[in-house]
Amino acid sequence: MSGVIEELGGPGIALVALVILLVVGLWINAMVLRIAVSLLNRFAFAKERVSDAAERQIHPIPEPTTTSAMGMLLVAAFINFVIGGIYAILATAQKTSPESALVEFLPKIRIICAVVSFFTTSAVFSFLLPTSYLRALGVAFVRMIMMLVIYGITALAWLLFFRSGT
Repeated sequence: MSGVIEELGGPGIALVALVILLVVGLWINAMVLRIAVSLLNRFAFAKERVSDAAERQIHPIPEPTTTSAMGMLLVAAFINFVIGGIYAILATAQKTSPESALVEFLPKIRIICAVVSFFTTSAVFSFLLPTSYLRALGVAFVRMIMMLVIYGITALAWLLFFRSGT
């Protein structure tokens, strides 16, 4: 096995590490997506009151398998990559001519790209889960909140780890 690693060299090892990190990151995000669907089914779409005496079950959002959730996230990431590319083209155009009117609108365009990215991710979830677009917005929102909490905890742990070392 060490012979294969020696043959790969630095760039090959970096590529293998990148693929491993991509798969692990997709798996973690897929778990978060599945938990978001489960939470939304449990708390938001579980039951609907028809009258005071009767309740009927609403059809829940189908929970994706881990591999299908990973596929959905890859599709959403590709679409968001294209949206980010549009922003990068606009930012590059701004750098080449700083006196352009684009300079003052660039931060607003970044916010617009983030919002469009959220809605396109919801559209991907709506199409691939399959569910209604409003329910997919809920899934995307719960997933976003969960990811923000995970990022916050990770950043806090990172800061505490490096702060304690100094």
